[in-house]
Formats: sequence, C-alpha cells, structure tokens
Amino acid sequence: VTTAGTTALVLDFNGKVPFSFLASKLAAQGLGLTGTANVNVQVRGPASSPVIGGTVSTSGARLIDARSGLAVNDIAADVSIGGGVARVNRLTGTLST
Repeated sequence: VTTAGTTALVLDFNGKVPFSFLASKLAAQGLGLTGTANVNVQVRGPASSPVIGGTVSTSGARLIDARSGLAVNDIAADVSIGGGVARVNRLTGTLST
C-alpha cells in the first residue's frame, strides 16, 4: 500500500519458528538452543517507522552452555511486543548439569 509516496506495511507473521535458525550464531558462543517459538507478530504503518505488535512464546525449549556444561531444560517463555517494548511476561526453566 502506498500513501503519498510512503509505503505502508501490512505484514502478519504467524506460526512456529525453530530455534535452529540461530544455531550458527549461538554455536560461536558455545551455546545450543533447541525447540521452537510460537510467533504471532504484526507489522503495520509506514516502512520508515513501522509499528510492531504481537506475542512470542515457547515451551519445552532447552539451552546448553557447552563451556560450563550447564543446561536449562523445559524453558517456557511468553513475550508480548507493543508500544516499542518487548515485555517478558513469563520465563521459567529447570537447571541441569
């Protein structure tokens, strides 16, 4: 959509995103992350200053620090996005060695 020469964005992202897309960046830091994120995000407004809102959540994810041997199992998180802020509403996990 174009209004007065400015492109207006109307984008919806909804579905499961595997954390494997972060594998190479995390591996360079000695970290591993398995599981998926459930994404429901909307982008609206002009391309020069879009408004982003929605939610991202996960359950049953696992984070491993290969250098220390520590792991966090059963990670559950709920994050809401809006007003230029990402708010962590819930973040839980179980430490394991």
